[in-house]
Amino acid sequence: MPNDFTSRERSVHGRDRQVFVSGAGGAMAQCTVTGIERAVERSIHIMRSELSEPLSMDDMARFAMYSKFHFSREFHRIAGISPKHFLSAPRIQEAKRLLLTTGMMVTDISRTVGYSSVGTFSLLFTNSKGLPPSMYRQFGWLRDAEYRREK
Repeated sequence: MPNDFTSRERSVHGRDRQVFVSGAGGAMAQCTVTGIERAVERSIHIMRSELSEPLSMDDMARFAMYSKFHFSREFHRIAGISPKHFLSAPRIQEAKRLLLTTGMMVTDISRTVGYSSVGTFSLLFTNSKGLPPSMYRQFGWLRDAEYRREK
């Protein structure tokens, strides 16, 4: 939610909650936050705070107390991206940082950012950044600098 908004919540029927949102102009809007939306919020919080944990779709769905298929479908509807892709983005960002600022081995970095398989990590990293992790360490900073210059 943007910083110029405030919200006030109250429980309705013990399951959904009413959220009153006040915009910068003072107008009030009311919306209902459902149980699945709260579950997605909690899952996103866990994904961000437990970056190094090897979370699976089963783990996230179990935590949210929904089937993995329903959870995945609703997560995508609410967040606009699949839980798998949502989780990989901060992991890849942290891996980039570690590759460029530490001398850690790629295997150790993959474990540090929550991948139990260095092969899976390398494949996802390469698909995301266009270079394998070891090459990114050598040349990736050039690509990032060039990209920033173009913007």
